[in-house]
Amino acid sequence: MTSKKPATQTVVGRRGFLVRALTGSLAVMGAASGIPGWVFGTVGPPSLHRPKNPEHPTEFERLHVPRVRIAEVIEDGANAPVIVEMDHPMDRDHYIQTVRILDYQDPLIWKGTFHFTPDSGAVFIYTQVRLDSGKSTIYAIAECNRHGRWLGSADVDVAVGGC
Repeated sequence: MTSKKPATQTVVGRRGFLVRALTGSLAVMGAASGIPGWVFGTVGPPSLHRPKNPEHPTEFERLHVPRVRIAEVIEDGANAPVIVEMDHPMDRDHYIQTVRILDYQDPLIWKGTFHFTPDSGAVFIYTQVRLDSGKSTIYAIAECNRHGRWLGSADVDVAVGGC
């Protein structure tokens, strides 16, 4: 006769749930709680890359890290303009598949997923997003079909939230 240990459950709040859902880790949702460490720069999952030296990226890193442009201070977060662009080649065998825009300080973390093909020609996104008031970091995750996911970000301070 074998004895089974009682299962422990982890309580996850709304923000923790959204983080897991949006980063594709629904399968392991009960295994951990809280926001992933890569958001705060403490750890990085193997599939999410950043330049080793952000001040002086290599040519390879420069091609793969999305550039996020947003004003440093925004008066009203109801319609904040965001630009994400890359110089990555868009060849048939090497191109950017998707770019996701996220803001973990906002109640609605996911701001959009944009899909690309080699026929897109270039990676350029101009969109308006709703941001909550206060300091925030806008993240863009670009997925290269050969070299995985790459993280770019920009900081913003919103005077009045979008709600």
